[in-house]
Amino acid sequence: MIVSGQECYKRMYLAAAVMLCAQGALGQQLGPNAPAAMGSNYQPLLWQGADAQFALNTARANTCQVAADQLVGSRSSDSDVQEAAAHSISFEDRSEKWFKSTSRAIGFKLTSKKHPPECADAERLKSLSGDQFDREYAKVLAKNSRDSQARYIAEARAAPNSANYELRKFAVRQLAEVLKRKPAIDAIANRYGGK
Repeated sequence: MIVSGQECYKRMYLAAAVMLCAQGALGQQLGPNAPAAMGSNYQPLLWQGADAQFALNTARANTCQVAADQLVGSRSSDSDVQEAAAHSISFEDRSEKWFKSTSRAIGFKLTSKKHPPECADAERLKSLSGDQFDREYAKVLAKNSRDSQARYIAEARAAPNSANYELRKFAVRQLAEVLKRKPAIDAIANRYGGK
């Protein structure tokens, strides 16, 4: 599906508005010098409650998206789908590296190699190929993009009493990247029959 110039600008403005809204919420809640403003309440590497759930959900989503992305090379001949998968792997890899190094530093257990998360979408995609694979992969990619966007917005807007400034910055940074990739993902999803 070819997107008109006007539609492209509309999507870019919408994406920028969402990103600024998330950044504004972060700035309003935590302030420009948040760690100093929080004083003794600032615990930069403490993941509890909603922060811990965000970390676990994001790590699981990353693992499952990469499992789906890795199937593209052997099951798709669509260059746009292959390019989207390559970008997705790169994005998820950067996210995973940040999470692994940060969680290791604080002793927070994300996932175990002995007990990896169940990734139903990747398992389902293993039995498909060609256009059928591309259609289902496009749905998975679009759904995961929407879920990631919602998860990062929620974390960026979360109540500041969790005192985790670094995790909020990570969420805003990831949200910007998700929004940047969104038009390409939407175009692929629309070409293969919607979201």
